[in-house]
Amino acid sequence: MNTEKYCSPVATQLFLDLSSIKSKDEQRDTYSDFLNIYVLKNIKQFENAGVCDDFDTLAAHYYLSDVMIFGKLCAILNKQENKRKVLLEANDLLAGEMYQENKDFIDKYFQ
Repeated sequence: MNTEKYCSPVATQLFLDLSSIKSKDEQRDTYSDFLNIYVLKNIKQFENAGVCDDFDTLAAHYYLSDVMIFGKLCAILNKQENKRKVLLEANDLLAGEMYQENKDFIDKYFQ
């Protein structure tokens, strides 16, 4: 029996691209920031809900090339039917210090 957990190719892509990105001060959770950027840029009803910092504040913690990777991943995620499942799989793969906070964020904003 194969005991490996199957993850979608998009979750794997999120994992591969985000795991190599570190903030300029190395004090940020990259996946958490990606989730916040995705919500700010793609889910309009949360635009003014105060769920997170504004885009420019978040982007300032990263190099421009990293912010461009975030944008590419947002575009890929937009094409997915089950964004919640993909984001939860990526959270499992990344398993960072903010794992539970990221899971709670996904549960709250992606139904």
